Amino acid sequence: MNKNDLSSFVKNIDLSHLFSYKLNHGISTGETDWKLFEPSKFIYSYFTFNMIYEIDWIESYKMQKPWDHRDKKDFYAKDKIICLLNFINEYLDSNSFYEYLIKFSDVLKLIENSKGIIEDNNIKRYHIRNYRNALTKLKEEKFGSEDHLNILILSHKIRNNIFHGYKKATDMIKSGQRNRLLDYSHIIFATNEMFFDVLKENYGYERAQDGEMKENVDI
Repeated sequence: MNKNDLSSFVKNIDLSHLFSYKLNHGISTGETDWKLFEPSKFIYSYFTFNMIYEIDWIESYKMQKPWDHRDKKDFYAKDKIICLLNFINEYLDSNSFYEYLIKFSDVLKLIENSKGIIEDNNIKRYHIRNYRNALTKLKEEKFGSEDHLNILILSHKIRNNIFHGYKKATDMIKSGQRNRLLDYSHIIFATNEMFFDVLKENYGYERAQDGEMKENVDI
């Protein structure tokens, strides 16, 4: 696989990223107008994030082909996310996450919305505490790589709740939960943007454009 093939692989992920945050995601009963459905936006954002952290990007660019982590024994989602953050932080300081996040959301809003998070079988008290502490550090410009990991881990736990049935549809449409799902989406959008900027500035990658996204989804 040559460099162009690897770039095409990245471009497809980039298009998925654009799709997840630039388009409104809705639901309809077939009898009413479409309504914004935040869980769908979160699912698409995490789908893209998952495609990114499954890949070992240092090895991929060395070998000029996508190279994932599957050959690593006992290497779980948390370990893969740590690898991704290490890759990003080689080029961008953790505190720069704030500049990316504010393109999508206000930190104070995330802090306020975090007060509604409750424990369940999957999300423990320390997950919530770590998430809230990380947001406070973000506001105070003391945000580090461990804090970035903690907010992504909670987002991962939310993803598991949705995919493994811990959260019912009725839970997800409650206003507080819908607001928090947007918060988690914005956290992922900002992280994805950091990743793509690293590739653009250091690996010669050319970002996907809105026109390419529209061609791919036929809109």
